Amino acid sequence: MITQSRLKELLHYNPDTGVFTWRTKRQGIREGDVAGSIGHKGYWVIKVDQKLYKAHRLAFIYMGEELPPQMDHVNHVRTDNRWANLARSSQAENMKNQRVYSNSPSGHHGVCKTEGGKKWIARIDVDKKRIYLGVFNKKEDAILARRAAEIEYGFHPNHGK
Repeated sequence: MITQSRLKELLHYNPDTGVFTWRTKRQGIREGDVAGSIGHKGYWVIKVDQKLYKAHRLAFIYMGEELPPQMDHVNHVRTDNRWANLARSSQAENMKNQRVYSNSPSGHHGVCKTEGGKKWIARIDVDKKRIYLGVFNKKEDAILARRAAEIEYGFHPNHGK
């Protein structure tokens, strides 16, 4: 793992923009060039000393913070590495700030049709337990029940967006 001193020797991090720039001139790179590119999972990645790092992890090191087990991009934008957009998180906390899956039939977390397809079920997973919130005639009622549960269980306001 790269040290903070080595990182600061090679790169500058602007916490207001979340952008890393090179401090040193190297082959094909000028001082001041933006460091890194978007990796295959959509995160900004930077190669330092022949090792690839996610920029949000480097931001924690640069800022002198201990690396948490997980981090969260609060606004769900994986390339937005502004310090204000990065948060320490546990797996459970990270699950409370997820975007809705693109293949969700209802367009909302925890809301789906019953097997017969005539009613809607609302549910929520909290602390590895599934809680059923009810069966509803209207999709909108199931969504309202789910949103109320998200507030009750402390989900992030961006969850599902």
